Amino acid sequence: SALDDDALARQRARLRDRLLADPGLRLDDVCFSLNLGRRTMDRRWAAVVRSREELIEALSADSAGGPAVTTAAA
Repeated sequence: SALDDDALARQRARLRDRLLADPGLRLDDVCFSLNLGRRTMDRRWAAVVRSREELIEALSADSAGGPAVTTAAA
């Protein structure tokens, strides 16, 4: 989550870059940290994925990114 759409896009880019830089990061660990490690904000981005590769692909897509991805106000 982020305060606005621009900040949300930057957050997605940082997460994508982190996943690309560390192939050892496990999807379940990333999801756990994202759910519990951050303060809730007004804009949200969510994706339904089965692997870290799918998450990287979703994070790399423009805006919503497809049927398994959504962006919305909280």
